[in-house]
Parts: sequence; structure tokens; C-alpha cells
Amino acid sequence: MLGFKGKLQTDGYSVYETYENNPDFILFSCWAHARRYFEQALDKDKQRGNFVLRQIQILYKIEESAKEQKLSDEKRQKWRQEHATPLLNTIKEFLDKNRESILPACAIGKAFGYAIIRWDKLIAYTFHAEVKIDHNFIENAIRPLALGMKNYLFAGSDKSAQRAAKVYSLFATCKLHGMNPCLLAAEQAGIRRVN
Repeated sequence: MLGFKGKLQTDGYSVYETYENNPDFILFSCWAHARRYFEQALDKDKQRGNFVLRQIQILYKIEESAKEQKLSDEKRQKWRQEHATPLLNTIKEFLDKNRESILPACAIGKAFGYAIIRWDKLIAYTFHAEVKIDHNFIENAIRPLALGMKNYLFAGSDKSAQRAAKVYSLFATCKLHGMNPCLLAAEQAGIRRVN
């Protein structure tokens, strides 16, 4: 993370905990990852798992509504505070009320533990309108890299692997910003497109 400062939204990978008290970062957790734990717990504790999943589904509907309304950042933050915060309070109360009656090692216990430990980072998106409720859009953007990982083990050399990583990063960034990297390269080279 050389030179990066700012907002960082992550899953529960423990490496990110090293940035917890670093003033250069504001950490956010991903609701999609929290939701997965509750989905995995449905077989063992359908009642509690379904309750939390229904609340999370409403959180996503709140986000969808804000997107449909094309709210500005300021209005989106107010929208979240008005609609998502009371629901988040309900989820937190439910987690706190039920946590003592659940074994931490069982599936629902792991779901509760995941959410409770990361609670402040799970609700932080409501204070930062530019941060999304989850980082699925990033995971989708890097999925081609993850799928091809075994192939990339055979880049030929360390330098080739580094060059490939730079090219893939460039392409993923261009795609994220709706840019065609080929047209961008041609423009940089002074080549004009002929129609």
C-alpha cells in the first residue's frame, strides 16, 4: 500500500487489521461479506439467520433507492442516516441481545462474531456517502485476474510478471472508469481515429 492514504473497504482478512489505528486510513467493512456468514448459518439457525438477512436486504433496498433517485453525496448521506441508521440499530440490538445464547464456534456464532467485531466499520458507510455498502464492484472487476491466477504463475520471469500486473491494473482501472485503453493509448501516441 505504498503511498496510499484514504478510505479502505475490506473483507475480514486479518492483514487489514494492521491498518486499524493508522491515521492515514479510514476502514470500512463490506456488508456482502457479513451477509455470507448469515447465509451459511441458515441450515443450523434459520430463525436468527433469516432475521438478520431480511434486515440486510432492506439495507440494500435503501441503497438501491438512493441510486435510482440519483442523490448527491450530501443527500445520500442524509438518506442513509434517515433510513439505514434505524435499521442498523435494530440489527445491533438483535446481535447484542442474542450473542450470549449462541456458541461462538457454530455457524450463527461465527456470523454474529464477524458482524459484532466489525460493527463500527460496517456502519461507517452511512457517514461517507461516496463509500458503497459493499465492495462487490471491485471483486467483480478483479474476477478475471483471480480466475487466471494459475496461468499467471508461468509469466516467464519476474519482470514479465510485473509488466503483466501493470497492464492488468491499467485495463481494470480503464474499465472501472468507462475508458477504452486502446483508444487512450492511441490518443497518447498522437494517432487519430479515422471514421
